[in-house]
Amino acid sequence: MSLKKFFNRITGKSTERLLTDIKNNTMPNINRGGEFWDLDLEERYKNKLYLEGFGYRVFSQNDEDGIINEIFHRIGLTNKKFIEFGVQNGLQCNSHLLLTTLWNGLWIEAGQKHINEINKIFATPIKNGYLKLEQAFITKENINQIFKKHNFGGEIDFLSVDIDGNDWHVLKSILDEKYVNPRVICTEYNSLIPPSHDANDTSTDWVMEYKEDWCWKGDNCQGASLSAFYHLLKKYGYNLVGTSTSGVNAFFVRNDLTKDKFVSDEQGARHLYNPARFGISQYDNRYHKAYMFLNETMENRIKLYKEIFKK
Repeated sequence: MSLKKFFNRITGKSTERLLTDIKNNTMPNINRGGEFWDLDLEERYKNKLYLEGFGYRVFSQNDEDGIINEIFHRIGLTNKKFIEFGVQNGLQCNSHLLLTTLWNGLWIEAGQKHINEINKIFATPIKNGYLKLEQAFITKENINQIFKKHNFGGEIDFLSVDIDGNDWHVLKSILDEKYVNPRVICTEYNSLIPPSHDANDTSTDWVMEYKEDWCWKGDNCQGASLSAFYHLLKKYGYNLVGTSTSGVNAFFVRNDLTKDKFVSDEQGARHLYNPARFGISQYDNRYHKAYMFLNETMENRIKLYKEIFKK
């Protein structure tokens, strides 16, 4: 099936109209896929090289905790260092579980309210040197300077990118600078646009125009398509190894580490793509197990971290 016919089938719109609607934010509803994608997901569960069947949630927004754990189970660990930006108050992010298992990391967040909450909740890991915190509004111009400020360079195990807008541009700046060398990269993608069947087809490489002062308005016009991230990271030596069942995050592993441990991405990003399944992914057991820690009181959280990070 041609790409044009495929888009017409799932959206009722031509490829050109779909991309124009996303750019102009005139999409009335997010594409949540359909029976085709659910049947495809069922087939992936049968193949253990796919990551969807390993997903679960402890502190992550959806099933990312389990997927991250499985990736490192396959490729191993080095220095247990992470960087994540766009963490809000840190309670629901991709590196929170890593922190509680005594990784060392850097969080970057712009919001003052969130910074205050992090300083209160995570006071013990900050005090004892497990967590560094930087308040900054991230741009492609300042991101590497922030890394250098905190001496977070060289090889690290995990980088997570989540700023709801300029993610593609900021990630490209990180890869260009080469100050940080992540083994695994997680980035949000705009799941409105399924990749083409052809790995070399760049017609679905949609990237939001860079705006230094961009703040997400909660609409559909943000980030970049999975195909755009796939082609970008291929140039820098990373393979796409999977996406979250919710259709939010994509996972890339440095190609010297993948070998035969994951489904190959040589045929493109389409067979590793998941559509938007917002709202059901956290609670629907058809997709993954959901382990909740969000109802703990602030006092219990602080007590827990004092126990974990005591020296």
